[in-house]
Amino acid sequence: MSHNHTRTAITTGNIRRSRVVFMSTDHTVLEASVATSLAPYGVSQEYSRKAPGTPFDTSLFAAQSGDELLIYVAGAQALAEAGGTVTGGKRVTYDSTARIVDSPFAGGLTSLAISSGWEIGIALESGGAGDVLRIEVDPSRGYVS
Repeated sequence: MSHNHTRTAITTGNIRRSRVVFMSTDHTVLEASVATSLAPYGVSQEYSRKAPGTPFDTSLFAAQSGDELLIYVAGAQALAEAGGTVTGGKRVTYDSTARIVDSPFAGGLTSLAISSGWEIGIALESGGAGDVLRIEVDPSRGYVS
């Protein structure tokens, strides 16, 4: 049995391509740059809201307010833009611009304290700021040791 690890949702703001998003209480999605303390829902589609590969593909946004957006959720492999150092095989979190970075949290499941931060998944390759990298989407609370 195959699983579809994508969802669609209506946006209530502008969402850039390959950025971390969260689900709001009204079941719409917003880019995680709006509120980095909320649990991430997934990663936005990697292509623009206009037809990819055509002259219309000029938007930096995957969706604008009121658009329907494809979201890669838990279990999916997604392309996410890096905001800094990303190390393949490590868990990643996101910065204030909803781009992925190496997670600062240590200790994993053996930790006694839970941070207010969230991780979005595991990097499948390494890169730096501006690179678009593959991740396994696996949102979880960031742990501290």
